[in-house]
Amino acid sequence: MQYTQSMTDLVFAIRARLSAAQKQSIKTSNPELLGDLADIYHETLDITLRGHIEHLMAQAGTTWVALLHKPSIARPVVRLHKIPLLAAAAHPSREAVA
Repeated sequence: MQYTQSMTDLVFAIRARLSAAQKQSIKTSNPELLGDLADIYHETLDITLRGHIEHLMAQAGTTWVALLHKPSIARPVVRLHKIPLLAAAAHPSREAVA
């Protein structure tokens, strides 16, 4: 695929937000670049990075945009707050009673 100047600029902006290990395969000479970016898109929670990847895919064509909308991996659910256990709340500890 031939990249326009704005697409190349987006690739550099994307690389700036990636870890060192991820940067190795993200270069315009990589024939699997857009596929690798689709995988990163599904793995990351960085909104700016996801926006850059969406913009790049939109410039690449509708086929690539469609690749972003089908999940490639299942992400685990992460709880950001603790929920008290019902058993612990119903029975106070013996230390609290004594």
